Amino acid sequence: MKHGLLWISMAIGVLSSAPAAGAVTRTDEVQPQVWLGYITSYRFNEKYSLWNDWHIVPTSFFVSRHGLTRHLSQQVSMSGGYAWGFLPTPGSGSDRLDRFEHRPWAQLLMNIPLGTKYTFSNRVRYDARFKQNVTNGETDTGFVFNHRVRFMLSFRRPITGVRLWDQTPFVIVTVELTAPPTIAVQVDEPADAVTVGAEV
Repeated sequence: MKHGLLWISMAIGVLSSAPAAGAVTRTDEVQPQVWLGYITSYRFNEKYSLWNDWHIVPTSFFVSRHGLTRHLSQQVSMSGGYAWGFLPTPGSGSDRLDRFEHRPWAQLLMNIPLGTKYTFSNRVRYDARFKQNVTNGETDTGFVFNHRVRFMLSFRRPITGVRLWDQTPFVIVTVELTAPPTIAVQVDEPADAVTVGAEV
């Protein structure tokens, strides 16, 4: 039985980019946010494990994600399942998380060891998002659909000389790009994160 436990201490969205020639100039804010998360993976056998994770950014979202992972090899796995969450309601003037979302998802993950201390990970995740309708700043019946593809690159390194629950903790540096799955791919703002955690 193996559980992975992560505390995500800080996620910083880099929200500025240079406008294309002839494009309207825009001004964006860069706002660091605290992002708390708990990720577990329970291994049933050599081929299958159960995926669970929970995340909250207090003024941006809460998500509870669950699924099944099929391990294709020691380095490659495929997962899929269902997530549900809450978002702020646009136009409400509040950052209260009261807009419900259904989010079926699937992902492909590849872990590549780099020597004895470093691991490089490459993940592609698809989210099908069904967000509660909003009318005049209030949640309404029914759901609106959109979807996205998320590309994540990360490097993981153990923090040597430190023990946490009799395990060696680690640090992960992550960059994630999100794009709507259209022919003309428009990349949304990248999200950068530094994660500290331990496997228990």
